[in-house]
Amino acid sequence: MLSRFIGRTKLLTDLNELITEHRLVTLTGTGGAGKTRLAAEIAGTVFVELATIGQPDLLELRVAEVLRDRTGRETVLVLDNCEHLRDAVADLVVRLLDGAPSLKIVATSRERLGVPGERVLVVPPLDVPPSDGPMSTACESVALLADRAPDWQLTAANWPDVVRLLHRVAGLPLAVELAAVRLRAMPLPEVVKRLDDQIRLLTRNDRVALPHHRTLRAVIDWSHDLCTPSEQQLWAQISVFAGGWDLAAAEAVSDNENVLDDLAGLVAKSIVTFERDRYHLLEPLRQYGAERLGADRDAVLKPHLEHFAELVRRVSIGWIADPALIGVLRDELGNVEVALETSLSEPGRALELEFQLGRTHAAFFATGWPDQYRRLRRALKGGTGDHLHVEALAYAGSLALALGHVDESAELLAAAEQVDATFAGVIYLRGERRWLLQGDYGALADLREGRDRFEPERYEVCSVHVAMASVMLADVAEARATVSEFASLLDDAGANQIAAAGVLVAQGVLELRSGAPGRACDLLRQALERQRASGDQWGPVWAVEALAWATAATGNARRAARLLGASEAVQRLTGRSIAAHETFKQMRAQAVARARCPEYGREHAAGAALKSFDEVYADVFDEHDGPLTPAQLEVAKLVAAGLTNREIAARLHKSQRTVETQVQQIFAALGVHRRVMIAQRINVR
Repeated sequence: MLSRFIGRTKLLTDLNELITEHRLVTLTGTGGAGKTRLAAEIAGTVFVELATIGQPDLLELRVAEVLRDRTGRETVLVLDNCEHLRDAVADLVVRLLDGAPSLKIVATSRERLGVPGERVLVVPPLDVPPSDGPMSTACESVALLADRAPDWQLTAANWPDVVRLLHRVAGLPLAVELAAVRLRAMPLPEVVKRLDDQIRLLTRNDRVALPHHRTLRAVIDWSHDLCTPSEQQLWAQISVFAGGWDLAAAEAVSDNENVLDDLAGLVAKSIVTFERDRYHLLEPLRQYGAERLGADRDAVLKPHLEHFAELVRRVSIGWIADPALIGVLRDELGNVEVALETSLSEPGRALELEFQLGRTHAAFFATGWPDQYRRLRRALKGGTGDHLHVEALAYAGSLALALGHVDESAELLAAAEQVDATFAGVIYLRGERRWLLQGDYGALADLREGRDRFEPERYEVCSVHVAMASVMLADVAEARATVSEFASLLDDAGANQIAAAGVLVAQGVLELRSGAPGRACDLLRQALERQRASGDQWGPVWAVEALAWATAATGNARRAARLLGASEAVQRLTGRSIAAHETFKQMRAQAVARARCPEYGREHAAGAALKSFDEVYADVFDEHDGPLTPAQLEVAKLVAAGLTNREIAARLHKSQRTVETQVQQIFAALGVHRRVMIAQRINVR
């Protein structure tokens, strides 16, 4: 090989260990994942390239030529690109291993050979850098891009484009190398801009490369040609999914009677990946499938919309009683987004779907408030003045208020009142505005009336607002009585944890008003613990802010300054804004005055610079262990123990993408670039 081998340290170690202990190892993986390049790194191999052999009867002649002079010697034979001759290769491998005791074989194929004694090592794409992580060449895909484009310079200015490029090509080594070739003749921003058509863009003129490796399209064509017609059809149909899918979703969009068998075939051929009950297509393969689907896309998107609209409806009705449904919805937010786009062709349907999604309070668990508001406003253009339309107007008004769009919130309330001012959502929005913007005690009556008119499953969550409004607007005695109505939520293991955490926030603010800031801090930390455990990304906007108030009241000015900055970080992460809320402004001004100290500017800036909820929680609870957050340290210990990202994800019940992001953050925080170095830095033996 003329090029330098980059990364893959753990994978190469695993391969060498397997070939030491076993006589047949098959490297499988998506086309372009680097199987051939990895096999070439095994010391003492004899290589036989099969891609250019079109007929099975030529196979034995080619292998015999290579092995002619190695009879009786220990040999590692690499049979490269076996997939199109799989049956013939399997038969030959059995005969070779039986007849040559000193022979070992490494095969590269997009699916296993199915030979007794075969060991399979999956070659995944390279790790890609996290979207919000610092610039680092520790990530293998970054290192490969930099190595293959020697005249191009990685800088802080072009780092965001580098990250977008590597995510778009899904870390496939071949695609990274082809992108590097493009960088010789095209500016990086232009390459990134054109990656929506990456299958055609990523081409190269390389006389050394095999024909099916010269373009990304040729690699994928090669995989496509190996599929059965029904597998090819399913590949095109599943290209409509975003962020993965499950078997039920695949069966919903396909009229194929053998969806399970064909999915299994696509998994076996390394086109589709399967992990923890979900299937995935790498982005280049998804684009290819979408191109093949062509004019049939609308026909597939219709059942896709029906399937995910029903999922949203089911979650909106049942999530309070069964919080696990939110996890199901969280996994499918990408597909829900696609369904929402499809629904725009039926304006009434779009509004219904958006409103049902709003009822699930999905934004509690994802930083998607601005996007949801934008989509809802778009869907409202097709409203017809019915019950759904007025409720959606009111819900959009609440979202606008949460996002700090005060004037838009007023316009939406006025529009809803013109249709029917007696609807629950309209009354509730009126109460929210009177409370947050005016500090009007009369808001409590509106909030209670709106809450009581809502369907029962929304009662607990709406009660959080009633409790918070009470502790900020009523006198202490009335507020204490109101909050005590919901205290039972704190001891009920089956209670909605979002609501329970909200009650703790209300109790904390009440204790602060009562002159007990230390007790307030304890309650607010308990609230944040529950919010962290439940994945709530809405409640911390209030809880961190209130903790800053209480901390300032204890006299710990430096800590309060940092928490005031952290509150701004949480608002940035969620898109929410409390700057226009009158009652909040009063409390914050008092806290800022108390937090003034020589270190105020530095501490506030440090808090405001926090980039994730993990960092915010680590800061709030002062849980740093050296440079790592607790979540990062947990992952680092498992990396040091030798677990792969996939194994860590399964152990910690996280997505593999989340673990990959955390590993890259650990590299950056520790200043290392190899997994084996992590154990040395965190003192794990």
